[in-house]
Amino acid sequence: MKLFHHWLPRSLTAAILFKIPFIGFLLHFSKRQGLEPWDQGYQTWCIWDCTHYASLSDAYTVENVGFFPGFPWVIQLFRAITGIASRPATLLAANFFTLIGLVLIAIYCAHLQAANDLKSEWKTKLSATPLPWLTMLGLAIFPASHFWSSGYAEPLFHALFCGALLAAMKKNWLITAALIGLCGIVRHQGMWLAGAFSIWMLVELARSGPSTGLSRTRILIAGALSALPVIVFHGCQKAESGEFFHYITLLKSGWNRGVDPLQALQCLIPRYDFSFGCLLLSVICAGRFLRRDRLEWKLLGVSTLILALGPLPFGGFSGYGRYMSTNIGLFIGTAEVLVAMPILTYATSVWLVFRLAIEIEGWTLGQWRG
Repeated sequence: MKLFHHWLPRSLTAAILFKIPFIGFLLHFSKRQGLEPWDQGYQTWCIWDCTHYASLSDAYTVENVGFFPGFPWVIQLFRAITGIASRPATLLAANFFTLIGLVLIAIYCAHLQAANDLKSEWKTKLSATPLPWLTMLGLAIFPASHFWSSGYAEPLFHALFCGALLAAMKKNWLITAALIGLCGIVRHQGMWLAGAFSIWMLVELARSGPSTGLSRTRILIAGALSALPVIVFHGCQKAESGEFFHYITLLKSGWNRGVDPLQALQCLIPRYDFSFGCLLLSVICAGRFLRRDRLEWKLLGVSTLILALGPLPFGGFSGYGRYMSTNIGLFIGTAEVLVAMPILTYATSVWLVFRLAIEIEGWTLGQWRG
């Protein structure tokens, strides 16, 4: 509770600062084009998938399952509460969960920092450095993090996943299972996490719960909570379309992203690009976490590995940077590296801010250039 009170105001401050660069860029470029942010149905901020999520909040059918239903349902809730139109409701929901997610990741990192089991020299450096600040810094200036401000499902997924990790750290396994299960109907990577958690619960059941300390009944409940949303989601697909994995058919026809294990293996071949760098760093971070003794580090390591490798059979590196914008372990591991080598903090910050500025300029101007 002390850590919560300590980091809540700080993380709220960081969350607000997280928004300032995006809002500044968007206001600058919209003004340069003679538009207000609210003109053309909030077109300045709500483009691409944001427009799809906004329309799906009106009617979600089986032919839309390329977009998972969790975020459209949340938009419906925001529309019911506020009475506003679909596009601003989509932006409001995304920005609300951005704030929630950043608060949770700050508190989670603070708990990790307070209870780490690292070697003494590394522990001294880590304890003296604000790991939550560095983690949120890396997340805020990550090149694909502009999705967090443009009405996408990533903030909701991130908030649910951070909540699940924090609940696991507190040994609240039923809450962890429920939140991971909800992740499974928000984004593709949530299904991989839910599946892995359910398999772990089966292992715990066979071994009588040595890691979690849960009774066999509670293990069964936890496994059901994590798997049920995904099973119901695919069951509805089966009932309406005749295919249990109908969304894969839609991904292949709409975005040419069918399941291709060979393509996943090809992605493991070293190359000089941003996506492979994220993959390599994620695997390294996962390895570091898995070598540590405490269960919370091992859970973070497994999750980091799943989130890094999971997208590869579904389109390879297509949209990979966007997937990595919710890979929490990537940012925590990067923050630890920055702790060890402070000079990299400044060099990385300068490079990523410059990279982000270029990407956002192309993103905001591209819609008017057609």
